[in-house]
Amino acid sequence: MPRDLLILDDAPIVGGAELFALRLAAYLAVDAEPCAARIACPAGSAFAERCRAAGLTVEPLDFPDLGPAGATSMPAALRRMRKALGAAAERGDIVVANTARAHAYAAVAAGTMRHRPAIVNLVHEQDTAARPTARFVFARSGRVVAV
Repeated sequence: MPRDLLILDDAPIVGGAELFALRLAAYLAVDAEPCAARIACPAGSAFAERCRAAGLTVEPLDFPDLGPAGATSMPAALRRMRKALGAAAERGDIVVANTARAHAYAAVAAGTMRHRPAIVNLVHEQDTAARPTARFVFARSGRVVAV
């Protein structure tokens, strides 16, 4: 039986990466049953609204800024990410980290877990691969798929 997908996206905008995730999840909902996809993103984001309008399941998950501005929110966000990854591992889901910030949060949270889900880092453009954190994240968390 196909495994379900949990797609992680910090949803800064509804750009190409988010539209790709939306199309993938919609495809799975219609053409690849019994496989399904859930989107984990900030609950109040425009992306979450588009997903809900398309009839997709949205799991609220925050991805605070990785700089000093997000420092006080990071520990709670990492605990929630760890919980989401743990639940995905229990269900046998595949986790798709769809943005650079999602890659980073998934890598750090998964690094603290004994039983982690299969994680795929989906990279949509060259700028993501060129970021200083990319080598660190991609070497430690899951597999990389470049589009």
